[in-house]
Amino acid sequence: MRRWLAIGGALILAAAGAFFLYVGLTATAILLISYVRGAENRALEGHTLVGVLVVRQPIEQGSTIDEVRDKVELKEIEANSLAAGAVADLDDLAGRVTSTELVPGEQLLASRFVTPERAATEDRVEVPPDLLQATVALSPERAVGGRLVAGDRVAVVASFMPFDLNVAEPGDPGSLDEFLDSIIVIPGGSVDPGAQTSRALPTPVSTHIIIHKVLITGVQVQEAPRESEDGTAIEFAPTGSLLITLAATAEDLERILFSMEHGSVWLALEDPEAPEPVTEIRTRRNIY
Repeated sequence: MRRWLAIGGALILAAAGAFFLYVGLTATAILLISYVRGAENRALEGHTLVGVLVVRQPIEQGSTIDEVRDKVELKEIEANSLAAGAVADLDDLAGRVTSTELVPGEQLLASRFVTPERAATEDRVEVPPDLLQATVALSPERAVGGRLVAGDRVAVVASFMPFDLNVAEPGDPGSLDEFLDSIIVIPGGSVDPGAQTSRALPTPVSTHIIIHKVLITGVQVQEAPRESEDGTAIEFAPTGSLLITLAATAEDLERILFSMEHGSVWLALEDPEAPEPVTEIRTRRNIY
């Protein structure tokens, strides 16, 4: 009898231990889930999530909305990361086709879609034989928000930080006359108009439209290599920059590339029939 009581007591203790262990694990799991959710909520506190379509497979130029539909996915991102013109519903782009190639990872932008009629026109961009073509990389805000397409005409705006000019006397080629007699400050000295000795003078900060109506012949999204998530391959991801191919005369192309190398460039969309205003080189002197 005592033996059976001992066995029964052992079974009861084992059952009680298992019960309390189950309760303890369940409570721990609940606490862990609550903590993780709380951490997520704390991380997202003060942030608004919005939906946006993101490219998940490469999309060719000229793709229709039906062809795009299976290659994008709806994702939620923070509102402050939403690109201008981002799309959350493909029905908003009904009847349009892609104006350029789209790469995985980029947000779907309305500016990347055009009517089939315009796409047909862009496919027929003819480059005069006397023009040279070169490609520059610009961030979207420097290229009309990324809305440029082949066939557009742009004004090229160049800006330069101060640099030294070797000036012998006013009026010499490459002298300060090029900067419209802007005020030059030389630390520790002053400008002597009558001086004949060569000296280095700093130019003012300047901005100017250097060329009008340059032909755009191609626009692509720049990509950078990255390792795939499983580490087995190299993929390409958008960097946010645009690769814009310009067609210009040899002289104009030199001016564009010089400005890209030694200054900064903005492109302004320009109507082919618009007049070409003659403006001053802008410095602090004539801005204020």
